[in-house]
Amino acid sequence: MLDLEPFPNHAGILERLKTTLATAPLPDRLRVSGQSLADRLDAPVRLSFMGPSGIGKTTLIQALLEIHIPGLMPQSGGDGPTFALAHGPHTRGFLTFDDGTNREFSEVDLPSALQQGAVYADILLPCDRLRDIRILELVTDGSASELSVAAPRAAERSEIPIWCTHQFTQEEADIWAQVSGRVKDHAILVLTQADLLNADQMAEWIESAHGMADAGFSIIAPVAAQHAYQAQKTNTRNAARIADACGINALWREILQRIDQGRQADLEHAELFLKRFERPKGRRITKPIEVQSKVAQGIPNSQALAEGHAYLRQQAEQLLLDIEEFGPFAQGQIVERCLEVANHLFDLLADDVPATPAQILAHDAVSDAADMLLLMTLENTAGAADDAVHLILQLHREFEQAA
Repeated sequence: MLDLEPFPNHAGILERLKTTLATAPLPDRLRVSGQSLADRLDAPVRLSFMGPSGIGKTTLIQALLEIHIPGLMPQSGGDGPTFALAHGPHTRGFLTFDDGTNREFSEVDLPSALQQGAVYADILLPCDRLRDIRILELVTDGSASELSVAAPRAAERSEIPIWCTHQFTQEEADIWAQVSGRVKDHAILVLTQADLLNADQMAEWIESAHGMADAGFSIIAPVAAQHAYQAQKTNTRNAARIADACGINALWREILQRIDQGRQADLEHAELFLKRFERPKGRRITKPIEVQSKVAQGIPNSQALAEGHAYLRQQAEQLLLDIEEFGPFAQGQIVERCLEVANHLFDLLADDVPATPAQILAHDAVSDAADMLLLMTLENTAGAADDAVHLILQLHREFEQAA
């Protein structure tokens, strides 16, 4: 059985993050980003299945989850509700209608409930594969105009968007192009009826799909969803082997890998956040009058600032080489490297008492840079690597004046 591997430190890191958000004096933007990070760690990973009507999304979902949900399959494309699946101790859910009214239903009346004209169904199922994930299937009226509006919204609200198709036409490619690039890193393109293509057609489809979707999907996965679903539904003796041969197990492994990668990245970002804010900042600001008296007494230059200046000179040179060599392909690594530099300086200055205005400015600059770099790490916006290296170079100038 292919399942998610638990992260043993997940609960502990999440609890520490919640405590820090509740107690630490955080800048507003970082509090918002930190809360967003905590929310992601505290919630199931969201998968959205989208694509033209009648393409086999519902069949694919049930094949992947190894379940059969009576009444879930619409009689014709587009006449069922958009639905979400999540884990629950027993089957139940809620229907939402056009007028905003809601109705609860149980397992007994699920098939009839889904045929009552609701626009949205939230369904809880006792399915092991749903324990750490939440699935949304986007159902539209079949028109390109409605899909072009709904698909970007659904993708934006998920960690792993999955586009289901028979051909991936130019019209579909144009709709997919409207999806934010931020959510495409883990996107998957699924050919749901690969069994209907011969070898030449399959080769042509793969080449065409790569040509149109190369920059928009992390993988392209051909599957025979209907065969796998029917084998599971009828409890065929070789259902597991059929799912393997139909590409369902390979696709599920890819999904699990992306879930693990995303979760691990969030945990690493949470640890960076905790490293920065789980303890008091330790800023030490000296009053100007005291600064003047200490300077007059001939207090020597700060050894910590001198060490920081030498460290910054070496790191700045290496970062400039890295950004020149790798450019945007290493944006995340460069930003996180800059954050490590700022955090190292923050720790280095923890016990240092600034004695001049320039030294006070250097202390404040390190604290502000660490905050900004943590935001860049969490938000991962375009151009962040250049901005991060610029911050480190600024710190270098501050330390040069203060050391």
